[in-house]
Amino acid sequence: MYLVGRILIGFLVMHIDENKSDWFQTIAGSIVQVDDDKIVNYLTHLFYQLVKQNVELSYLLITKRFESLGRKNFLESFWHELVNQNHELFHEQLTKWFNAENRNIHSAILKLTSLSEIHEHDFALSEKVLTTINSSEKLYVAMKIAGYMYSKEHLQSLIISLVRSVKEDEANLLAELYDIFYSYVIYNYRSTLDMISEEAKKENTPSHIANFYDQLEKAYEIYFQNFSLIKSHSELSHDSPLSQHLQYYKQQQLSVGLKESQKHSFMDSMKKVQLHSNNWASRNSSENQHHIRTLEKFGISVEFPAGEIYNPILQESKRRLYQRIKKHEINID
Repeated sequence: MYLVGRILIGFLVMHIDENKSDWFQTIAGSIVQVDDDKIVNYLTHLFYQLVKQNVELSYLLITKRFESLGRKNFLESFWHELVNQNHELFHEQLTKWFNAENRNIHSAILKLTSLSEIHEHDFALSEKVLTTINSSEKLYVAMKIAGYMYSKEHLQSLIISLVRSVKEDEANLLAELYDIFYSYVIYNYRSTLDMISEEAKKENTPSHIANFYDQLEKAYEIYFQNFSLIKSHSELSHDSPLSQHLQYYKQQQLSVGLKESQKHSFMDSMKKVQLHSNNWASRNSSENQHHIRTLEKFGISVEFPAGEIYNPILQESKRRLYQRIKKHEINID
């Protein structure tokens, strides 16, 4: 199959200008569904050429591959070019992928979020497509986002872009989204509160959406107040002296192990060689010398899922529920 696939892909690349022909799309539609890691590089080269001429066909073929293979033998190296061709078209396709009843496609989207070629802010839903689907489908999309987006940035960007499309008469949808935000999104990522606060303050945010965000903020103000009332019990805290003793003996054990491993080693023999670096015959006054300087300070901030600490079993059960949910099981219209 590898040899046949390679020949067919080479033939398609040679006739890339005929990509609108039925025969071209038929052959390409078949070859992209082949599960063979040996032709991945050849398929990537084909998409490189195709993206420049026919973006719509590129997405059609990618969808076929997602449906068949999911994240298996994922094609990675052309996404930057594809997304930059038309950002709105990427948003439209992303919305359709989330709305699809195919777990392979949702798994492929999860893999897509791991690519550094696509910025997390590019992961947003299309308002144009969202206006064509009903409330039940929007809730289905929201659940798939919550179920398959393990990255905080992608989860927040996508779920907030969905809320922007909710109409004033979709009260049932807002009620369901409230539960997803309160019990999962905000519960795990507190920075979501800052994001929805900014969204509520925007001038173009409809009043019903701003009210939706205000209710979430007030609910979590009460949650934090109640949470602070919980008394600290010594039985629930760790034994500090015991932890210090364990850490001390672990360090001692590690030091002994390192000394044993270094005995009679090449590096150990080097310790007996005396080097006079300041008296090298090759050094002269004009030669550059290394000067020791103080290192600059730097830092990063990372937000871990808070809900995973408080109740990991409940949170994972919610995520699995969102992943398994079927369209026919949702009816809020």
